Amino acid sequence: MEPRLRRELEVRLSERLNSDVAIESLSVRLYPSVYVEGTGLVLRIKDRADLPPFVTVRKFTGTGSLADLRVRRLDEMRLEGAAINVPPGRKRDLQPLRVGAGSAGARRDSRAPLVSRLVADAVTITVLPRDADRDPVVWDVRELEVRDFSLDAVSPFSATVDTPLPADRAKVSGTAGPWPRGDFGNLPMTGQFTFDGDLAAIAGMDGHISVSGDVLGTLERLATTGTASSTRLGLRSGAAGQLPMKAIFDAAFDGTSGDLYLTRVATTLGGAAFETSGQVLRKRGVRGRYVSLAVKTPGQVELAELLQLLIDGRWPPLSGRLAIDARITIPPGDRDLLERLTADGTFRVSNARFANAEVQAKVDDLSRRGQGRPRDLTIARVGSSMRGRVSIEASRLTLRNVHFEVPGVAIDAAGGYSLVNERMNFRGVARLDARMSRTQTGAKRVLLRPLDPLLSKDGAGTRVVLDISGTRNAPAVDIDFGASLRGRR
Repeated sequence: MEPRLRRELEVRLSERLNSDVAIESLSVRLYPSVYVEGTGLVLRIKDRADLPPFVTVRKFTGTGSLADLRVRRLDEMRLEGAAINVPPGRKRDLQPLRVGAGSAGARRDSRAPLVSRLVADAVTITVLPRDADRDPVVWDVRELEVRDFSLDAVSPFSATVDTPLPADRAKVSGTAGPWPRGDFGNLPMTGQFTFDGDLAAIAGMDGHISVSGDVLGTLERLATTGTASSTRLGLRSGAAGQLPMKAIFDAAFDGTSGDLYLTRVATTLGGAAFETSGQVLRKRGVRGRYVSLAVKTPGQVELAELLQLLIDGRWPPLSGRLAIDARITIPPGDRDLLERLTADGTFRVSNARFANAEVQAKVDDLSRRGQGRPRDLTIARVGSSMRGRVSIEASRLTLRNVHFEVPGVAIDAAGGYSLVNERMNFRGVARLDARMSRTQTGAKRVLLRPLDPLLSKDGAGTRVVLDISGTRNAPAVDIDFGASLRGRR
């Protein structure tokens, strides 16, 4: 009887799934209850011997009653060593894979479950790439449980799956089905997911994150919405600080490629609000994801708070209000995040003040002299404004077309700043309202009067070329008199 049942099962599955089906062995026990055990189940897409088997199961066992067996149904089935290889997604690969109605004379309720409870400790799902520059997407699904499994109806399921954080898994529950009669990528799915992760698994990151959301769509294109939060998010770099984070996201997930498309992410980092969109993609031969994001601030945010993450968590060097509009890319790799991160965009800072008293005193003095009032100590704690274009690459910040302004002085400059050793190197042009002699007192005022007409250029009382170097705590400012007199930069 067992060889006949094995052949009958092979034929029925082959007709039902329009596939080539083989079962290595099958044994059946009918008393005191039905017990079925099989090994070596292999399901191949018909006429596609060039593709790996669509489904392989090393061993399967099922239990039920005689009444269930008559209608080809089991109470429970357990799978061991289960693997699914999803075809690449080209139409010629997927057309043969469809769910059929079975033989015309079969006794079958199309809505009745084939298995009341289908369980597997582990299932490996490998999605073969459509493009040559992609690696296969491998999903490690564990603790899978499917209730009322049927090819023709919606089936509830629960499982855990791997996440980009290798030590943390997501809990997933929802429904899948009915199985499509054409493209497998159109398998309908709905569900919810949650996971808690340790961000230290990402090179350069620190903190914990909690993510939850809902998904709706098909295996090929799942729309997802949800939230991500962290009570302490930061970078593992010396004195860098940490900030609370919360994000609300709308995204689309391609289950056949593992790519995530962020259509909208509203994030608060500390008290700062950001709007983000972009992509998180997989690349061939590389562990990790390639991240590309467009980030902007809908309003202005507190600069000092953000600088805690980059420079010094206890003593941010600068306060003020910041607005940015930038593109950020983070390639995969094991180097720290700041070493991998590249960014390019525009920024605007208003009402900026330096935390270092000596630096702020120099800014105040610059404003006094620029206004021709070098002894007026009521000019103090002067706020600065700055705008320009910024780029970050290899832990170095480059500023272009920078316009810095305090009352009485406007400076246009460009240069670079190292986020590692905090050294700077800038060159620019300063335009003062006052003439050069009016920036000084006593004898110096008299001695500099001959320079007034020579340095009064471009509509400014004084125009000088500056070189700014040193560190953020001890900047050095030098005047290039030769370039200033020649009116060059």
